[in-house]
Amino acid sequence: MSDKAERIAGLLGITVTKVRDVLETVPFPPGSMDTVEQALKAFHNAPSDSEARRLARKKWNELSLVEVKAANTIEQALKAFHNAPSDSEARRLALEKWIALCATIEQAREAFRNTPHDSEVRRLTLEKWITLCATIEQAREAFNNAPYGSEIQEFAFKKWNELSLAEVEAANTIEQIRKAFNNTPNSSEARRLAILKIAELMPD
Repeated sequence: MSDKAERIAGLLGITVTKVRDVLETVPFPPGSMDTVEQALKAFHNAPSDSEARRLARKKWNELSLVEVKAANTIEQALKAFHNAPSDSEARRLALEKWIALCATIEQAREAFRNTPHDSEVRRLTLEKWITLCATIEQAREAFNNAPYGSEIQEFAFKKWNELSLAEVEAANTIEQIRKAFNNTPNSSEARRLAILKIAELMPD
């Protein structure tokens, strides 16, 4: 847009500012912003801090919201997330839908990496991650990613302890219990039980 405005100004013998003022008041032609891709292109082509750029971003967000609402799979939610403007309502809703559609630890972990720090949506993502944990290693990783002393870290601790308890209860030899003990969280019921089981099996 900038080069085009300069060429027009040179041709007509007027200032670039006057050309830009005129071009920025022209509404986008019909059909020029019917898709997210078209709105994104219009946004990038418009001059910085211009009304045209503001309108293009507004349209971009509106079209992204439609894309988010239509997403029914994690792939569609991911596409909508990456297509939406940064720091927009559409991107936030796309991330929430992405989280809701996560069915595996890997998907939840990837969503977690895309959440803003210290945000509610980050907490929700970690909560989904913890809910999906099926192994001690997964629960421990979630615990280590949670803010220290937070409610969500306590939730991760409980999940880790729950999985550790199952491992301790299934252990039948001192060596198995020792290994299970090393997987338990500090100050947990699972750790206490491991000590008690070893004491029962160990000769006086």
